[in-house]
Amino acid sequence: MTGVLAHGVGGRSDLPIPVFYAYAGAFAALVVSFLALGLLWADSRFRGDRAGRVIPLRLPARPLRVLTSLTVAYTLGWLVAGPANGNAGPYLVYVLFWVGLVPASLLFGPVWRLLNPFRLLPDRPRRPLPLRIGYWPAAAGLLAFTWMELVAPEPAAPATLLVFCLLYGTAQLAGTLVYGHAWLSRGDPFEVYSTLIGRLSPLGRRADGQLVGLLAAIAGVAVLYGLCLGLAGLIGGTKGLAPRFAHSLVPIAIGYLIAHYFSLLVIEGQRAIILSLGLDATVDQNAVGPATIATVQVLAIVIGHVVGVVAAHDRSVRLLRPDRAVAGQIPLFVLMICYTIGGLTLLFA
Repeated sequence: MTGVLAHGVGGRSDLPIPVFYAYAGAFAALVVSFLALGLLWADSRFRGDRAGRVIPLRLPARPLRVLTSLTVAYTLGWLVAGPANGNAGPYLVYVLFWVGLVPASLLFGPVWRLLNPFRLLPDRPRRPLPLRIGYWPAAAGLLAFTWMELVAPEPAAPATLLVFCLLYGTAQLAGTLVYGHAWLSRGDPFEVYSTLIGRLSPLGRRADGQLVGLLAAIAGVAVLYGLCLGLAGLIGGTKGLAPRFAHSLVPIAIGYLIAHYFSLLVIEGQRAIILSLGLDATVDQNAVGPATIATVQVLAIVIGHVVGVVAAHDRSVRLLRPDRAVAGQIPLFVLMICYTIGGLTLLFA
C-alpha cells in the first residue's frame, strides 16, 4: 500500500502479484546470473573510458538553461501566488522534476548538468574547491530534499517548498560565486544525482527534528555494504574495496526508484500538467492498471539487482586474485540478496 504520506504528493495502491512469485522470481534471477557470470565472465569487460562510439552532436546548453530558468520562475510563481488547493507547484517539483529526473537521466545522461540554470553564472572561481569536501554537500542536499518529501509534516505545502528552494538556491549561488562551476559538479544535489544515474545511460561521456527512519535506513544500508565489502576483501586478498564497488549499487537504486515512483509519475504527472496549464481535464486514475504497475515495480527491482550483480562481478574479476575472484563475490551476492529481500518486503508491506 502506497499511502499519501509516502510521497510529497499523491498516493496509490498497487501490487496484485503474489508475494511468493515475486521473491521466487527475484532469487532465481540472482542465482542464475551469479552462476552464469562466474562461469562465462572471466575477464573485466567494462571499459567506460574507451567504450561506445562518438556522436558528433552538441546541444545548445545556454538556451536550454534559460528555458529551465523560466520554468523555475513559473514554478516559483505557483508556489508564491497560487491557490492553497489545486496548486500546481508541488506537482511540478515532486512529480515532473524529482521523479522525471530519473528516467530522463537514465535515458539521456546527466541532463541536469545540461539544464542547470546556475551554470548560466560566470565560471570565475575565487579559490579552488577543496578536495576534502568531496560530494558531501550534494549528499546533504539530497538528504534534505528526501526528508522534506517523505518525513516533513506538510511536504506539499507551498511554504515548505519555498523554504527549501530558498536554501537550495542560496547554497548554489554562494558556492558557484566562490568556487565556480566546480561547485555545481559536487555541491548541487540534483546535478550530482542526475550525473550518477546518467552513468547507466546509453548516451554518456567518456574520459576524453527527531532521528527519523530515513536516517536509520541509510545507516543500515551503509553498514551492511561496508561489512560485505570488507569480507569480500578478506576472501579476495584485496583491501579498500568499498569505494570501488559503489557503482554496483547505482542500478539497484534506480530499480527502487522506478518501483517506488512509477505510478506516481504516470498518475500525478497528469495532474501537474493539468494544473500548471489550466486545462479543463481530469486525471485518469486508471491510465495504467494495477497489474502493469506491479509488473513494472517487480521487474525494476529484479533487473536492477541483476545489473548490479553483473557490475560487481566485472569489478571482482578485475580487482580480486584470479583464484579467489568467484569466492570473493559470495559476500556481494549475499548483499544483493539482502537488498532484494528488503526492497520486495517494502514493496509488499
